[in-house]
Amino acid sequence: MERYSAIKQLAVTSAELIEQVQFDDHQGKPEKIEPLLARIITLALAASADPEALKTSLFQKEKMEKGEK
Repeated sequence: MERYSAIKQLAVTSAELIEQVQFDDHQGKPEKIEPLLARIITLALAASADPEALKTSLFQKEKMEKGEK
């Protein structure tokens, strides 16, 4: 997937997620939100100039938040 196309799709999918959480009846329902989160992660990796660096950064941030080293 072309990087620019992935960035555009990422913006649209992010807006869909915001709409699901803020405005619809099913606020926070996993069956509506989880597929959007998975799509956002996939698109973020496709949009990244360096997907491996992005993955590393995300995992490091997650470990720091959990208090791991």
